[in-house]
Amino acid sequence: MKYFILFYSLFFTMNSFAENEKVVFFGTSTKTLEVPFGEPTVLKFEKRVKSYSTAKNYMIKAEDENDPDYTTLVIVPKFTSGREKVSFVLEDRKIARIKFKTKVNDSSTFKETTYIFKSKTYSNPSKAPVIGEVDLLKAMVKDSQVSGFKRKKVSKSVNFKQRGVSSRLVRTYEGRNMNGYVFKLTNHLKKNNVYIDVRNVTFGSPDLAVLSQSDHSVLYPKNNGTYETFLRVVTEPSSNYKNTKLPMTTAKLKDGGKK
Repeated sequence: MKYFILFYSLFFTMNSFAENEKVVFFGTSTKTLEVPFGEPTVLKFEKRVKSYSTAKNYMIKAEDENDPDYTTLVIVPKFTSGREKVSFVLEDRKIARIKFKTKVNDSSTFKETTYIFKSKTYSNPSKAPVIGEVDLLKAMVKDSQVSGFKRKKVSKSVNFKQRGVSSRLVRTYEGRNMNGYVFKLTNHLKKNNVYIDVRNVTFGSPDLAVLSQSDHSVLYPKNNGTYETFLRVVTEPSSNYKNTKLPMTTAKLKDGGKK
């Protein structure tokens, strides 16, 4: 019987902790959360919090101020009633927008609550917010996740039919209304510059390319400057990277360095 009581007590305690951990999925909308007056509520994030808006009705700080880990914060209401919106900016630039509402609990039944914040993902892309071509291109430049898109790391050789230049597809973004592709280009020529004509990138016939961008328009020989770049292309959803055509030209490197 003694062992049964111990096991039951342990099981009850573990369940009590589990019941007080609440997962909050955040996205573009504002979430409303209740926090008890006079007691700390723990806020746990997947990434470190870089900054958050000033709150007049609440005290917000790192859980351990002596050894702060900004993935875990605590919030304590200053008054017995109140509500306020606070935005938390994470290190991956995602923003959790929370509206806190103070409530008064019965101290005899109080249990500390931990809110675990997770970025909202969309298993069904049709439910994701629609973003524009420029927004997708910006996310591709930052190598970020995008709501409503399946982002994949790949490594596939692509033949742009330019001697001395290797090309690989390294990222894909698949969405319901557009796709995105990221290519890595490398100049292996020892005495020639490579000039990339980003404005005339095409994806098949008819051309499905919408926007294109490259970090560099000129690739120099390896020991003479930048010899690699990333090319990003936003396309219509029915596109295929194998149909990509990228105009490039070469010119001999002049004596003394870059042309």
